[in-house]
Amino acid sequence: MAWVPEHSSSKPLFHVGERPISATFFLIGLHVVGLLFTTLAYSLGHSNWMIPFIFSNQQVFEQKYIWQWLTYIFLNTPTFTFLFDMFILYSFGKPLEESLGLKRFLAFYFALVVTGPILFTLIAPWYPMQLEGALAVHFGLVVAVAFLFPDSQVFFFQISLRVMMWILFGLYTLQFLATQKHALLFNFWLTTTAAWIAVRFFQGESFEWFSDLRTKFYAKKHQIQVVKQIEKGRAEVTHLDAVLEKISKSGMKSLSEEERIFLEKARQELLKKESR
Repeated sequence: MAWVPEHSSSKPLFHVGERPISATFFLIGLHVVGLLFTTLAYSLGHSNWMIPFIFSNQQVFEQKYIWQWLTYIFLNTPTFTFLFDMFILYSFGKPLEESLGLKRFLAFYFALVVTGPILFTLIAPWYPMQLEGALAVHFGLVVAVAFLFPDSQVFFFQISLRVMMWILFGLYTLQFLATQKHALLFNFWLTTTAAWIAVRFFQGESFEWFSDLRTKFYAKKHQIQVVKQIEKGRAEVTHLDAVLEKISKSGMKSLSEEERIFLEKARQELLKKESR
C-alpha cells in the first residue's frame, strides 16, 4: 500500500514488557475476543448470550443499555469476512493512527462507532433497528485514508484508493439493498458521511457553502429587520401627523386616551434625540 506516512506522530497505547502496543493492534485484539465469545455462544447453543451486546435502539431507549453503542461492533463470526475486516482495520487503521496521533485516531474511530447508534436511539419509538459488526466503521477508515492521502494507490489493482473506495461504496450499497438490510444501509451511509466530515476538519478545511449560506441567512434576516423598522417608523410618522392635524383642528381635548399616550411617547423620544 502506498499511503503509510514517512514519520509517525503516534505514541503506543501501552507496553507489554518492552513491546509497544498500538491502538490499532489493541482494537484487533478486542475484535478477536469478540469472535471467540460469539463462537463459544453459538457452539454451546446460547446465542441469547449476545442479545445484551447487539445494538438495539429500543433496548437502549427503554432499558438504558448504553454500552450497546460500543459493543455491537465486536460481535464477529469466524468467516473470511472477519479476516478481510481485520485486514482493512490493520491496513487503514495503522496509517491513520500514525498520521493523526493516538488520541485523535481513537476519537475518530469511536466517533464512527457511536454516531449511527446515538441517532438511531432517538428514533427508537418509531423505527426499531438492530446493528452488529464493524463493516461500516472500518469502511470509514478507508474513506479517511482515501481523502487524507489523495495520491495513494492500491498496487495490486493499479488504481487509486479513492476509486476503489467508490467501488466498494457502490457494492456495499447494492448488497444491503438486495438483502433488504435497511438498518445496515442507513448506518453505512451515515458512518461514511461522518468519516468524510471528520476528514475535512482534520485537513483544516471549512465548509464554504455552509458559511455562505449562513452569511446569506443572517444578511437576509437583518435586511428584513431593517425593513420592518423603516415601515414601523413611517407608520408612526403618519400617525403622528394625523394626531397633530387633529389637535390643530379640534384642540387637545379632542384626543382619545390612546392618542394622548402616543403623543407623550413621541415627545419623550424627541427629547431623547435632542439630548444626544
